[in-house]
Amino acid sequence: MTVDADVIVIGSGPAGVSVSWPLIEAGRKVLMLDQGLGPKDTPKTEGAFLDIRRQDEDQWRVFLGEDFHGLKDQGNVSPKLKVPASAYTFEGFSEAYRLKTKSFMAVGSLATGGLSNAWGAGAYAYDDRDLKGFPISRADLAASFKAVGSRIGVSGEAADDMGEFYGSDVPLQAPIPLHENTQHLLQRYEARREKAQALGFYLGRARNAVLSASLGNRRACTEDDMCLWGCSKGSIYSAAQDVEALGKRDGFTYRRGCFVQAVEREGDEIVVRYEGGVVRAKTVVLAAGTIGSTKLALQSLGHRDQPIKLVSNPAFAMALCLPGRIGRAVASKGFSLGQLGFRVEAGPDDPDYAHGVVFSGGSLLTSEIARHLPLSRPAAIGFLRRVMPSLVFLNCFLPGDYSHHAVTLGSSGELQIQGAYASDFKDRVETLRHKLTKGFRHLGAYALPGGARISEPGSDIHYAGTFPMGGGSGLATDAQGQVVGLPGLHIADGAIFPQLAGKNPTFTIMANADRIGRNLAARS
Repeated sequence: MTVDADVIVIGSGPAGVSVSWPLIEAGRKVLMLDQGLGPKDTPKTEGAFLDIRRQDEDQWRVFLGEDFHGLKDQGNVSPKLKVPASAYTFEGFSEAYRLKTKSFMAVGSLATGGLSNAWGAGAYAYDDRDLKGFPISRADLAASFKAVGSRIGVSGEAADDMGEFYGSDVPLQAPIPLHENTQHLLQRYEARREKAQALGFYLGRARNAVLSASLGNRRACTEDDMCLWGCSKGSIYSAAQDVEALGKRDGFTYRRGCFVQAVEREGDEIVVRYEGGVVRAKTVVLAAGTIGSTKLALQSLGHRDQPIKLVSNPAFAMALCLPGRIGRAVASKGFSLGQLGFRVEAGPDDPDYAHGVVFSGGSLLTSEIARHLPLSRPAAIGFLRRVMPSLVFLNCFLPGDYSHHAVTLGSSGELQIQGAYASDFKDRVETLRHKLTKGFRHLGAYALPGGARISEPGSDIHYAGTFPMGGGSGLATDAQGQVVGLPGLHIADGAIFPQLAGKNPTFTIMANADRIGRNLAARS
């Protein structure tokens, strides 16, 4: 039968667009299938966060939502999951994939652009330490890191103590200006570097897929502190921007409303079935996110009722106070995503390092922070009104070895996920909390009561490990992401990462997808 494209790509998130670009640039025909949900009527609001909070009578629509989405109790989750404008990003995912979870928060997306519509935008390149156990090296990804970095726009600093750790060869725009609090921390660190590094504590500018200079039709960040609530300028990268750009290229077709239900090999072709249609190609790439791609691949192999490993990045959060800033005026402008990056390691070869980001609380609602304090609600809000200008917050991520999750495709088609952390995880968190408390104290920042707030398993939304590249079991992929036993079926997202380092993996997943796309283009 006639094929519908040279390559069919399932999913429009960061991996899907990244595997598509090299194919399109090589003149291949690409058909991208996606459910393709879009934003609701909630508009991205122009203006700065502080001005909206002080002057806009309809601000509740932005911060709470018409259906009061922002007030729903979702447990100990990231504030980004509560943003009304981003609710469509997560809509219908669990139902579509028939998820049944226990002790695990499964987050995914059916939206155009996937989870990049509501991500933290951290853009960190894995190095050879991080890639240990992979069938590829950092050198294999070098060209792809440069290509992806140039395409999406990454701001940061190459010459500080986090520069090489994040990838000194990644093309960078200038870093976005720091908030007064984070600027103070960085200056104190630079003056006390030896004392901090004696603790294995390193600090520098964060890396973000956020523009400090305009790129194409995306405008540079204007520091309006609306990053969390919806960037009206397109400064924060979203794969939806790439879907739009790809749509202007010959050979690319984006078909929305096509939730893929099955992928099967018939003869020398791969047949893709979705509600209302069937398409086929010699090569199909799963890029539906780790959970979605895993379910489709397990179905294709007929692997049911047998649990397999799922990896994530266990995480915790802390709040820090700079006493000299208590009672100061709230900053009128700022950037709300990660401003500083840090790592805690025993040495340059330590695979057990932890990595995190520091951000100001400029765009967080006081009520969101108050619920984490060991005070009554009124007391917590009163306390925060005074100290909010002095606060910074950090998220810290641990390697995937500290996660012990399992995923099983049930005989009736449900996807079951059981979450758990390793037995030594809490001890490791306590060790890190102590080191971070001491390290930041050297910089003049003091941890607030309440200690480290450990996230629910899965709420980090960094999933991997189900079909590892170079894996020794029957459920594995080769170095090009091709599923063992299913020639022509490839996976390009986090499912094929054998392990997760402490760094946010998205940028490396994109680079690896680009690498796979280049290799597919060369073979086609």
